[in-house]
Amino acid sequence: RGSPADMQRLQVGRTVHRCLVRAAAVRAFHATPKTRGSEAGSDEPNGWLFGKDPSKKSESEGWEFPYYVAVGASVLTAVLMQYRPQTSLKVWAYEQAQKEK
Repeated sequence: RGSPADMQRLQVGRTVHRCLVRAAAVRAFHATPKTRGSEAGSDEPNGWLFGKDPSKKSESEGWEFPYYVAVGASVLTAVLMQYRPQTSLKVWAYEQAQKEK
């Protein structure tokens, strides 16, 4: 065991830790109105999905076109990789064994 001073420091450290944990838990459960989305000027429910009128055409955002190009290129690459020539040593050896039979 340690000296009385060491034991006292350990007890103080545990008490501080317990207080910090409690404070964090209280903060987590007591959200401010701002974090709950009820701040002034928030959109009221209007019955449309995501609050957007389906009859109005939405503007394209700047990230959409590059995203669609990247996804399309990824899908095309995955499909084309299935049809690439087989050039491994095992495939060559298998074909040579079939020719010799």
